[in-house]
Amino acid sequence: MAMTRLLSLAHLSVLDAQPAELIELAAATGYDCVGLRLLPVTANETLSPIISDRSALRALRSRAADAGVGVLDIELFKIGPDIRVGDLEPALNAAAELGARHLLTQIHDENFERAAGQYAALCDRAREHGLTCDIEFLTWTPMRDLSTATQFLTKVDRGNGGVCIDALHFTRSRCRLDEIDHVPVKWLHYAQMCDAAFATVSTPEEMIRTAREDRLLPGEGVLDVVGIIAHLPGDIPLAVEAPNNWMGAELRRARLTRAREKLVRILDRMAPPAATNARQAREN
Repeated sequence: MAMTRLLSLAHLSVLDAQPAELIELAAATGYDCVGLRLLPVTANETLSPIISDRSALRALRSRAADAGVGVLDIELFKIGPDIRVGDLEPALNAAAELGARHLLTQIHDENFERAAGQYAALCDRAREHGLTCDIEFLTWTPMRDLSTATQFLTKVDRGNGGVCIDALHFTRSRCRLDEIDHVPVKWLHYAQMCDAAFATVSTPEEMIRTAREDRLLPGEGVLDVVGIIAHLPGDIPLAVEAPNNWMGAELRRARLTRAREKLVRILDRMAPPAATNARQAREN
């Protein structure tokens, strides 16, 4: 049932919000936790410099605790050809200081042998802080689908490795629902939910644009959100990641509230006994 899951607000949903503002928005709109973007994804992102300020990190954690909002994950840890894992130590320290559980990770290196070494090193450092490293596969990157991600994780073989299934990327990478059933439960720590007007788009540029600025709320589009959730473990947190650049600032709070309500309604409709989690049903 909905109340047994943590529901999180991913930073990309309101990327211009500073961490403290995102926490306040999450508290005001009923989310249990947030995902914070502390490392940039694109060159033009301006993020809070909080990583290097321990007192600011402690203040933010205190503010989150007062608001009753946890920190689910920190993003984004990109494994590229030139990454130096040691340079990520301040971000790992920040994640630990904030009480985060997971690091959202992406593989942007076509040389999977090199990427595996770097990812393994990140996992080893993250384990010292009690963090998992969850790979988000993207259609326009070398790590383009769930099958590729699971093969990669099998090769690296780290206890705190994982994969984060995003409903949009899952669909546009043409993954099948039954592929989720073959992913070890130990690799599934949380997932990201949204919807979209179209299941496929024609170019990588359009994939990137719609992923970053034109998503719909769960249940508003054509993605099989119910099917994806049904094949996931029944208790993992779900994060709403539904950025939409057409949304005015004055509508932000109402849209975030509606996003959570839509996801809760989906989960309630799936509640036992009418719709027992598909994965649990097969495993029992």
